[in-house]
Amino acid sequence: MAAGQGGASPPVERWARLVVDVKCPLRRGAWYPVLSAGPEEAVVVVRDRAVILPHHSIEIVNTRPRQWAIVSRASFAPYAVCPSCADRVPLHGSPAQLWCTRCHQAFGVEPADALVTPEDGDAPKSVPPPTED
Repeated sequence: MAAGQGGASPPVERWARLVVDVKCPLRRGAWYPVLSAGPEEAVVVVRDRAVILPHHSIEIVNTRPRQWAIVSRASFAPYAVCPSCADRVPLHGSPAQLWCTRCHQAFGVEPADALVTPEDGDAPKSVPPPTED
């Protein structure tokens, strides 16, 4: 069948990941399908259930990411999250590509400036240096 003839157009896919600590079933760094997004909240699918989250707590993109997400928190070493199966692996150094032992696929690693760094209670606070009088 030629493009545009018969059949429904494919659904527009949007994906979301958690970027701040909130009490919810999402895992940091993992991407979840977005069912809908309003001005203040979005609805994402987590284990076949709809979960409503405030926009400030998530990042939404228009296509499913194909790079490992890097998650960093003050309380533990950084880890990478597979874009396909959401498996987590410890991060050592700054690799350009990682192999997932769960889904058996290789993906690039997102740039360091895209780190998912959720704000949590044990994260170091920014304190200005003491002034000399």
